[in-house]
Amino acid sequence: MPRTILLLPMEEEPDSFLIGAKRLTFHLDKQYISDLPNFFVVTDSTEDNSQFELDPPQDVFGKLTLNSPKTASLFLTFRPPASHPRLIKKFTFEFSTKETIVFEIRSDDPDVPTDAIHSITMSQLIHAQEEAKSVLEVHPKGNFTYPGNYSVTVFTNDASDKKHIIPIIMPNFDVMAPRDIKFSISEYTAKLSWAEPKPFGNSCRYTVSAIPTKGKGVQQSIFVEGNRFEAVIKDLSPAVEYEFILFTSCGTGKSVRTVLAKGMTGPRVPGEVRNLQIELIKAGVVRLSWNPPVVLKGDSHTYTSSCKHSNADEATWRVTNDTTVTIEPVAPGQFSCFVYATSSVGGHRSKEGPPCKSVSIDIPSNLFSSIPTVSIKRKNASTIDLSIGLEEDNGIIAIIVTLDSYLSFAFYADNISAPVNIKHIKLSQPRNISVNKEEKLDSESENQKYKLKLLLVTILGAILLALIVGIGLWQYKLWRLNNDPLLRNDAGSH
Repeated sequence: MPRTILLLPMEEEPDSFLIGAKRLTFHLDKQYISDLPNFFVVTDSTEDNSQFELDPPQDVFGKLTLNSPKTASLFLTFRPPASHPRLIKKFTFEFSTKETIVFEIRSDDPDVPTDAIHSITMSQLIHAQEEAKSVLEVHPKGNFTYPGNYSVTVFTNDASDKKHIIPIIMPNFDVMAPRDIKFSISEYTAKLSWAEPKPFGNSCRYTVSAIPTKGKGVQQSIFVEGNRFEAVIKDLSPAVEYEFILFTSCGTGKSVRTVLAKGMTGPRVPGEVRNLQIELIKAGVVRLSWNPPVVLKGDSHTYTSSCKHSNADEATWRVTNDTTVTIEPVAPGQFSCFVYATSSVGGHRSKEGPPCKSVSIDIPSNLFSSIPTVSIKRKNASTIDLSIGLEEDNGIIAIIVTLDSYLSFAFYADNISAPVNIKHIKLSQPRNISVNKEEKLDSESENQKYKLKLLLVTILGAILLALIVGIGLWQYKLWRLNNDPLLRNDAGSH
């Protein structure tokens, strides 16, 4: 069973029954007696000037209130020791800043003169002993600078041994950092807002700087006057990433640097596309080419070409990342185009540059295959003649004649100046006829290739003709031999 010891003050009284004896009287609350087993009372005498010491104040805690970026005020809370309240005369707090505060315990009699600031009534003392959540407070007058280390020594009455030394450590608070930062950037303007540091209210001053992160662009700084906690920075360089920094100073030479945000400004309006050129690559194919603008700032860039044919009602638009574009098919006539550049930055509207001067080209009609005209003349039920009319041309072309899907043949022509006539086409039954003309061949090598084809066809035709003639002569000689008696071998026997 654990041992419980209670230390109680006793009063000396004369005993009316025993002459020369004295009675010691003490008071013990019922709440203690009801929970105690049988107990013994041990008495001890003390004199007024004895060195008996009570425990120091308990549960000492401190709370800082920051007054400036360098100083703070302090107040302490504590609970009295569990000694009998009548034994407690005072509490002493000695700070390492050379400040000493003494709290005297006084009676609840309002007529007793005392310093109300540095005194504790008996009822307050008893309440603090009985209620675990009840505390007493100490407010030193001096300020504490930070960072730094301090201490406070606490004791009860005039104790010299039972003292408690409590350290007070002042950290290096980052007290000037702003709160609730908000940031937005639109085109070339940035808006920033923040809440003031909690400890100092409206006593701080701010400077906001916009600094390019990659060295390109103009740096800007503005000073925020009065009790304003926002800044608007205008005319920032286009297409540049900025770092926005807040410098906070609260009445001292110390300045705190806080990076509020990073952001990219909008693109710059690009310049005019340079040296736009248009050229005809081959029949029906046109190529545009150009040089980029001198001014072109943004994360990405595109080019938009607008081309219109003289016979068309609307223009045709094309978007590309390159500086060339190929357009096909293009019909004969005048063909005009212009180009402009567009710069973009993520999160911003794109910027379109001015269109460059338009360029034009005339597409000749003789570069294109016209639709052939076909005249059909029927010779009899199974034979027809064709007359194919083509536009004049001085190059080698291929003509393909298709009789339904059953029969198709092709031939080549050079220097067309009159209709092409094909006679005596044999038909097993009536057929639909279509005629196509292939594209003109411009290169000399291709001309040579088709001439070679024509030459091969001619040689094969000559060989075939010679073969037919040889066979015919052999057949004729054989016939003469069989029918002319003068040529037979037995003619000499007659």
